[in-house]
Amino acid sequence: MNKVEFEMPRSEVIRLLGEPDDVRTEYDPGGIVAFDTVEILRYGTDGHLTPATLGQVCIDAQEKVSAVYGSGEPPPDGMFEEAELRRLLRALAEVPSYDGRRYNPQKVVRAVNVLQPIGKKRALAAIAEYLRIVPRFLDERPGGMFLVLRTLFEIPDSVGAMPPMRVGMYSPEPPKDAGRPTRYPGVIEDDIPFLVVSGYMLMGQAEHPSKHLPFFEANGVIRSEPLRPSGVPFAAVDRVLDKHPWLWGDGEMDWTLRDQVFEMLDSVFRPEREELHWLAPAIRQVKRAEMLREALALDFEWDPEGNDYVFADRSALPPRERKIYRRIIWRPDIPDGAELEVIVERESARTIEVRMEQRYTRDGVLPATKIRLLEVVEGSQLAEFKVGGVDALAGSSVSHSEGHVDFPEGNELRMEMVCGDEVMAGPIEKP
Repeated sequence: MNKVEFEMPRSEVIRLLGEPDDVRTEYDPGGIVAFDTVEILRYGTDGHLTPATLGQVCIDAQEKVSAVYGSGEPPPDGMFEEAELRRLLRALAEVPSYDGRRYNPQKVVRAVNVLQPIGKKRALAAIAEYLRIVPRFLDERPGGMFLVLRTLFEIPDSVGAMPPMRVGMYSPEPPKDAGRPTRYPGVIEDDIPFLVVSGYMLMGQAEHPSKHLPFFEANGVIRSEPLRPSGVPFAAVDRVLDKHPWLWGDGEMDWTLRDQVFEMLDSVFRPEREELHWLAPAIRQVKRAEMLREALALDFEWDPEGNDYVFADRSALPPRERKIYRRIIWRPDIPDGAELEVIVERESARTIEVRMEQRYTRDGVLPATKIRLLEVVEGSQLAEFKVGGVDALAGSSVSHSEGHVDFPEGNELRMEMVCGDEVMAGPIEKP
């Protein structure tokens, strides 16, 4: 990777590195948010969109290199066998970022427990290597390494608290006195690493986890034992809230933490939680209470070998099928000076998200336009979105989500654009 240079032709990259193990394009989930990039050559994968343990090369529309991830100094020779390092990197790649509403503690537990036995020096080297090869975007977000570091290490009382994660203003904001948890925004209870925030407000660029490596190298004491989460994880939620009553200021922090436990129990309990987003608040609370009663009635325990929950007879639910949904991208013909992309991306078996991307190459106005989504078989209208109709400056762009649409997997979708009396038919696809 160190020999790959900016603006190097794609063909030269292939000559140096060989054919990539995987290629990411704009049609993959999440698309490509890297600037001036149309495809990403990925090395060291073991399947489409699995972790690229050897690095990635971004290619622009002119078939030249626009960015390289994986250059720099790898771990010293002899520190890791290749197979061992790949195993560690794949465990780290599963760790979610620091969004409390989509956080699964089990992934952090697994990563910490594969690092703990190898000792402080090698553990930090593995984390540094992961941060070296992983972009700041796409599915492989490096932010989860903040959480791994804060869970894997203890710090002496003389040092005080761990350095703050400068990733935005926390919600809820902790007290500024001694009530602030040492690992905030993380809290460990019954060996479960909870994330006690529901979101952040950020203006600018978030801090990169690599900034924290020197602190833990100088002050961190690797935990003496692997994590072994409690067999009664919902009780741990109650203890977190009892110890940190300021968390109630969030309004729904109790259910944010219980949702983290539901994520953690995926190997033994899979309620239909997706439908909760579509329910009125009062009904949602009733459904949540029903799910909690069902979970509490189960007999399960932590399996230290598999780093996951299992039933009392040591069985578990089968692994979830990994589905990769191809995005639909429609670029309708519109007046010169403007470009419009309609992006439909499946979020789950039930819902899709619709995004609009508008770009202007000269001053002017995109006429007021409607984009309609229609169900093909019945011809019923699913949604209608309005774009254009405002002054725009050359070089400006607008990107925004139009929201989520209830549209079960397997059905055909048709798009159309309405501008004045003109109707332009779009593609028919199964998102």
